[in-house]
Amino acid sequence: MPASPPERGICVSTAIEMKDIFGKTLGRSNVAAVVLPEIEEGDSPEVQSDAFVGQLFFFSIPAALKIAPLALAEGFKTAGIDSKYLPQPIHPSNAFRSASSTLKRDEEMPVNGHSAHVSLLVREVGDDATNVVRHIVVEIADKEHVRLLYTEAAQLELVGSDVTVSELPGMAELPDTVANIVRESIDGFPARFSEYLENLNDGYIRRAITAMMRAEHIIRLRRDGVVYFALQAHKHVVDQLADLFEWMQPGSAEFRDLPLIDVRKQRQMVVQETARHVHGEVDNLVREIDKLLLRKKQNGAKIRSKTVSKYLEELGRLTQLVTEYRQATGDKIAEAVSALDLLRMQATELQMEADD
Repeated sequence: MPASPPERGICVSTAIEMKDIFGKTLGRSNVAAVVLPEIEEGDSPEVQSDAFVGQLFFFSIPAALKIAPLALAEGFKTAGIDSKYLPQPIHPSNAFRSASSTLKRDEEMPVNGHSAHVSLLVREVGDDATNVVRHIVVEIADKEHVRLLYTEAAQLELVGSDVTVSELPGMAELPDTVANIVRESIDGFPARFSEYLENLNDGYIRRAITAMMRAEHIIRLRRDGVVYFALQAHKHVVDQLADLFEWMQPGSAEFRDLPLIDVRKQRQMVVQETARHVHGEVDNLVREIDKLLLRKKQNGAKIRSKTVSKYLEELGRLTQLVTEYRQATGDKIAEAVSALDLLRMQATELQMEADD
């Protein structure tokens, strides 16, 4: 009985006979293959017939937003979002870096009777498996931006999940007004660290939402923009996000969506942005694979089958995305398919170089 053809729009594995450039057989290898649905010119039988091609939406998350992990889990449950997209537990080093980064300052102020530009900088000076050390560096410049002083004034250290704060010799060099600002900042640092250790900040929440949107084939309409698009088949994602933002602090976190009417002009926009989106993702993945292959060539770094599987999964995800958007718009989206071909070739080479 003949084998059933592979499902359209997925990444499958197939055995092919590999040959070098002179035709010599190198053996057989399992390589990634992409199967996309054929759409004939002028024929789009699978184009969805809904009144709307999809949903446009945008959101904003204030930098000051803090949510406890258990509370966010409840918010996800309320919105019907799969808990697998919840952020990973907060690591002390991440909380330490985030909290210390908030101590940066940059302002004009009087110093010894003259107007000066004062900057508090945060510089990492030590990082290993057990502790992280950062220094508060003070820079003072005159109104012509000529540097008058540059010194390390204080030290912040993380050991395990505990922080210590200490002054450095450079503190004695600072004018009293500036030294007072530094002391005020470091005195409040332990409490600030605790806040970041116990609560998810906007970065954690944004990354969780991004992971969900990637898995659900949501595309961003402009690389430098904040407007997203979901096909009508994924409207449930938009509804879930709307419910999550409603659960979050009303008036601070913001979410807005509107339907995209299914007309020719809008379809063409979706086609162009799909190609742009896929190109961007493929470019990043190809660069990552290139680095892996280069390290393998230069110093024999191992390429694990787990690593290969990760890139094959990404290839499969993007392939499914393109398939859905082709079916929804009736366009072959040739640019996106060409980009996938490049990623497929890179994934194939990565498979051939895998060590296990």
